[in-house]
Amino acid sequence: MSGYYGAYQYGHFPRGRRAHVVQVGLGDNRTFLHDMVAVRRQEYHTGVGWLLNACSEGDICGVAVEPVWEHFEAAHELAKENRLRNVALVQAALGEYSGRTAIYRVQEPEKSQLDWLDEDDREDYETQMSYLRNMSSVEAKSKHLHYFHQRLEQKFKLTVPIQE
Repeated sequence: MSGYYGAYQYGHFPRGRRAHVVQVGLGDNRTFLHDMVAVRRQEYHTGVGWLLNACSEGDICGVAVEPVWEHFEAAHELAKENRLRNVALVQAALGEYSGRTAIYRVQEPEKSQLDWLDEDDREDYETQMSYLRNMSSVEAKSKHLHYFHQRLEQKFKLTVPIQE
């Protein structure tokens, strides 16, 4: 996993081993890291749990790639707290060239803006915001990010910042 110019990396991926899992774009949803922790704790699991059950303890190797620092940081803490072995986390975006570029993503609105939402609106807001939290855009604001961001602001009459 060496040679990633400008990328922050955490963890250890054994040299010469094949990756069982490569997950690009972790977001704040369930990832193979969550499944590894669930199997270890013998909790109910979904996602790639079936793959993890087929591997012996510590046998699975995985690489997690995430450009958004907050999502990467959460995955890093999960891996560190649970001492996940044979896992490498890389904070980088994948693209056609190496270098630095802008990454656009939504930020949470002020909590006071959400106070007036009733229970049904709050649930709808959380569903739509969850989608936007996991959508980042590289180099420029994508049409999808712009569309769903604008729709969220108009529907709920909120100001939801987009951060570069």
